[in-house]
Amino acid sequence: MEKCTFCNHRLTQNKPPACVTACPTNALQFSFTPLSSDLVRNIAGFPRTTLKPQIQFKSLRFNLPGISPPQSNRVHKISFNHEWPLWLLTTAIPILFAYFIGPSLGWHAQVRIQDFIFLCIGIATMLISTLHLGKPFRAWRAILNFHSSWLSKEIGLIGFFLSSLMLMVVVIHIFGVNLPNNSGLRPLLWLIGVSALYSIDRVYDHARQKSFPQEEVFRSRPFWHSSSAVLGGSFLAGIAVMLPLSAPLPFFQGVIFCLGFLSGLTQLSLYVNRHRDQESLSPHQVALLSARVLGGFIIPIALIITQGSSWGAFLLAVLGFSIDRMEFYNDLEIESPGW
Repeated sequence: MEKCTFCNHRLTQNKPPACVTACPTNALQFSFTPLSSDLVRNIAGFPRTTLKPQIQFKSLRFNLPGISPPQSNRVHKISFNHEWPLWLLTTAIPILFAYFIGPSLGWHAQVRIQDFIFLCIGIATMLISTLHLGKPFRAWRAILNFHSSWLSKEIGLIGFFLSSLMLMVVVIHIFGVNLPNNSGLRPLLWLIGVSALYSIDRVYDHARQKSFPQEEVFRSRPFWHSSSAVLGGSFLAGIAVMLPLSAPLPFFQGVIFCLGFLSGLTQLSLYVNRHRDQESLSPHQVALLSARVLGGFIIPIALIITQGSSWGAFLLAVLGFSIDRMEFYNDLEIESPGW
C-alpha cells in the first residue's frame, strides 16, 4: 500500500485520485484538509472502539500539490547496508555459474574439494538471503506466484540451478561417473543458469538508478546495469574457461569465451558511462572505481592474454564484479508516495 502515490499526476491537475473517481459508492474521498476528530470517531452504524489505524497520514512539509519535497527529505529504501544478504546471493550465483559452466566436465572431475566448497557456498548464500525478510521461515512462499512474478521466478530458478549443480557434483564425485563434454549436460546447465541470472536482473525492473533520475521507472525490458547478473556471469565464465586444465578449448567453451569477452566489454562501457558525469569523487570512491576497472577488467584480460590460464585473473574479476554489485544496491531507488 505504501507504493500508492495518490495519483500525483492527477493531483497536479486538481483532480482526485483515480480510486476516488472510480469508487461506485462514493465511499472514498480525498482532501488536503484533515478530517475532524468527531467525524472519525462518530460514524453512524459503527460502534465505538479503542482500535487505532495501523497507517497514519501526516501533512506534507510543502504546500503545493505535486511538488516533490527536497531530496534530503527522501528516505532511500534500498542500500547495500540493508540489502547485503541479497547482494551476497546475487553475487554468488553468477560466480557459481561461471565456475561450473566455464571449465570442462573433465576438469571438474579432478577438483572434488573445490566443487563441494563452491556448492556449499551457493546453498549458504541462498539461506542467508532470507535474513532480510521479517519472517524468514515463510520464504518458501516466494515461489507461489511463479507464473507472474519475477521474484518468484528468481527464487525458483536459483533453487533449480543449485539443485542441478548438486546433482552434477554427486554424479561426478560420489558415483564416479565420467560425463563426456559432448553429453549435452553442459548446454542444459548453461540454459538453466542463464535463466536464473536473467530472473535476477528482471526483479529490479521497477527500480531506478539514482544517477539517471529521468529514466522510466516501469519497464518491460531487463534492467541492464554494469553489474548485471547475466553480463557478469557471462564475463566470469569466459575467464573461467581458461582455468588450468581446461585447454584446449572445445567448441562450446570457445563460444562461452567469446560471449564472455563481449559481455566484459559491455560491462566496462556501462560502468564508465555511469561514472563519467560525476564531478567530484571521494578517495573511497576513487579506490573502488580503480579496483573495478583495473582489477575487474584490465588486469584479468591482460593475464589471460599473457598467461592463457590464471586463477588470479578469475579471482580479480570476481572481486571487481562484487564491488560493482555493491554499487548496484547503493544506486537503486524505489518510488515512494508523493515523490
